[in-house]
This record gives sequence, C-alpha cells and structure tokens, in this order.
Amino acid sequence: MMKNKDRGVEIGLALGGGAARGWAHVGVLQGLRERDIEVGCLTGTSIGALVGAFFATGKLSVLENMAEDFGRLKALRFFDLAWARDGFVSGRRVSRFMNQHFKGIAIEDLPLPFAVATVDLRTGERVILQRGDLARAVRASISIPGLFPPVQDGGRMLVDGGLADPLPVGLTRSLGAKTVIGVDLNWHIGAFANGRGNGRRGDDSISRGATVSRHWPRVRAKHKLGLFKITHSSLLVMLRQLTEARLRFEPCDLLIRPSLESISTFDFHLPKAGLEAGYQAALAALDQRPVMPQPAPEFPRGKP
Repeated sequence: MMKNKDRGVEIGLALGGGAARGWAHVGVLQGLRERDIEVGCLTGTSIGALVGAFFATGKLSVLENMAEDFGRLKALRFFDLAWARDGFVSGRRVSRFMNQHFKGIAIEDLPLPFAVATVDLRTGERVILQRGDLARAVRASISIPGLFPPVQDGGRMLVDGGLADPLPVGLTRSLGAKTVIGVDLNWHIGAFANGRGNGRRGDDSISRGATVSRHWPRVRAKHKLGLFKITHSSLLVMLRQLTEARLRFEPCDLLIRPSLESISTFDFHLPKAGLEAGYQAALAALDQRPVMPQPAPEFPRGKP
C-alpha cells in the first residue's frame, strides 16, 4: 500500500530497459492492477523510465489507447532521421511527445516516489535523476548511444541507463520499498537474437553461439547476419549478462519475465503482443509466488 514519501512504501516496481519490448511493461501494470497490487514507488531504465513516467503521472491510459492502432507507420513517425554525428535520430519528435504529456511536471512533485536511471557517457558513472524536469529525465534515459543524441546536463552527457543499471532493483529499494517487483524484458536474449524465431531460452542460446564457427555457412544463411545485426546482438547479450550479474547482488522479491522472443528491439508496431505477454507474465508470477518483503542486501554501494 502506498504511504507517505518520508515513511517508505510497501511495494516498489523496477522497470527494466528493452526498447520495443517495453510495451510489456504496460501489460505487467495491467496485471498488477487487476490483482489489486498497489505500487507505492517505482524506478525505470530506458523504456522502463518512459512507461514508469506515464504510470507515475496517472496517464497509463495514454499508452493503452495508443496500443489499439499503433501500427508500423505511426511507430516510424517517432524516428526522425537526422544522420548527425551524435545520433541517427534527432529525438525531437520523441521529446515533443513527452512534453505533450509531461510539460511542467517535476519528478519530485509526482504523487509517488520515482527515479530514473541514466549514465554519464563522459565518466561511465550511473546518474540517478529524482528531481527536475520529468520529460528531460526520461529523454535522457531512453537515449540509446548512436541512435539518439545524448542529453547535455551541465558537464554531463546523459544516455541510456541500461548501460550501467538495466534493471534498477537496488534503486527501487533505496526509495524505501519493502518489497520490490522487477520486470526483466531481455532475459531470453541469445547470441544471435533478432527477436524472431529465437524460441529457446536461458543459457542454451549462448552455448549455441559458441559452436557457430563449425556451422558458419548454415548459421549465416539462416540468420542473414550483417554487421549491424552482429553488433546489435552482441550488445543485447552483454545487456542480459549485466542484468543477471546485478540481480545476483540486488535480488528482487518477485521477478517478472515476459515471453518476448517474437518481439525485436525495434518492433514498436507490435504493442498488443507485448501487452499480452506482460499481462500474462504478471498474473503467472503472482500466482506462483506471493509478494513478500525481503530485507535489503548487505553489501557496499557506490555513488549513484
């Protein structure tokens, strides 16, 4: 149950990154709502920050309504190609969309504690935004390096928080949550993940990648590998491994992992599939394991 910001909260929610797979976050929130799970605080990384901002402002229905007819053409309209030195997409349309819904809203004035994870590209340090302009903070957290230009913040260059904190469980607990629910959208990623036809899960997909040299012609023909796909898939594997490593030190009380093998990083035009996967995963997780408080882990924490 939600309590005063200074007294702490019962349940906190950590929404991880995952680009187009972020539609599943909306489905998870629908599932929690159906089970009368009241979220008292939340944090977000990358697309998790965007969905979290809509939830924290009481505007989740905006995304739910968008999902009804959000096809390929509408998705492409958010990506205004710029071909600049610091990003292929200018980000102006995304910023305009967020300002339309978050203009004038400060993070510290939200009705529940909310924090956004970003990374300073100059230093590599995680930067947590808990005050200031909400739209600007979210814009920073979704800034995938090379795709969106970084957000300049004084002497800092803020980019996608997933580079350092892809699933901000520890950050959620720091807001005072006694119980933390984490939503991981990238757990199924394999060595040549493109979101389609990768029906296997867990470490099996990684081990298959280790034998690729013996079957290179067949693998290359099947996956149509190119430089972009190889680079992109490599980054996704690193993201999954980083998520697993952080979860070992910052475990959550309930981990929700939607089945999103059919949704690629840029499949923003498939919202209904993402929503359904998130909704079903939330209900299944709640049925399997009751939400119970867990003490914060005892280990040194660096600067945020």
